[in-house]
Amino acid sequence: MSNSSKDTSPLPTAVVHWRRFNISTNKIGDLIASVRAAVNARSGFVAMAHDAASLVTSARTPGLPYEALTDVLSIADGWPVALLASCSSGLPVKTSPGPEIFKILIRDTTLTHFIVGGSPITADALEKSSGANICGVYSALISKPLEFSLDELVSAIDRSKPDIVWVCLGSVKQLIVAWRLSKRLPRSVILAVGAALDFETGSVQRAPECLRALGLEAPYRLVREPRRLWRRYLLIAPQVLYWAAVAGLKRRLAPSLAAVQEHR
Repeated sequence: MSNSSKDTSPLPTAVVHWRRFNISTNKIGDLIASVRAAVNARSGFVAMAHDAASLVTSARTPGLPYEALTDVLSIADGWPVALLASCSSGLPVKTSPGPEIFKILIRDTTLTHFIVGGSPITADALEKSSGANICGVYSALISKPLEFSLDELVSAIDRSKPDIVWVCLGSVKQLIVAWRLSKRLPRSVILAVGAALDFETGSVQRAPECLRALGLEAPYRLVREPRRLWRRYLLIAPQVLYWAAVAGLKRRLAPSLAAVQEHR
């Protein structure tokens, strides 16, 4: 585990409450500082980087435990989720892309990492490309995350004693696994970041930085993989923009509606 002599008090995380989600309003630097503080304090921290499609899918998944959404901090991985948080709260919310969080922390040679969803080959590639200290990998298939026995995985994490557990699976699957792991390992730092592992190893090409700066990463990925991603980006993700518009309208109308109620 990391043995920093710096202050190990976990930093406060500001959130916007939207439906069952707690969406972070912290900038990426503050989030990373919170992760480091949680590692040093062994205080536990669980979060998932949500893009628009994963937020919609998680919100619509039937039978998903209430606590899986309330207990796992949601990070705005993309401008639509940041816009939703801003419209809901009136606060400026910046994006904190999961791949950027992963890139910064995985390259910190003072930290050790356990990967859920990768393979030994992927771990080797990651160590070579980033100098990461990978202390464990779990690559077994997890087909039913709510029913899957975590005993073997929890034992492997306990033996490895990583600073950070990275969950790199499909959107709802990784949310459930991260949440369940946090219940079994309450002092662990667990971050669900989806395709960040593939981006870092180069197995999936990320959009150029100039397009990411303009918020055009989704169109770039859609052009490159239209058959796999068209439904995700054209049918599912736009729902977040509708939710943002409704949330913004409700917030703006709230004072007027309250005034009407007072005069009744």
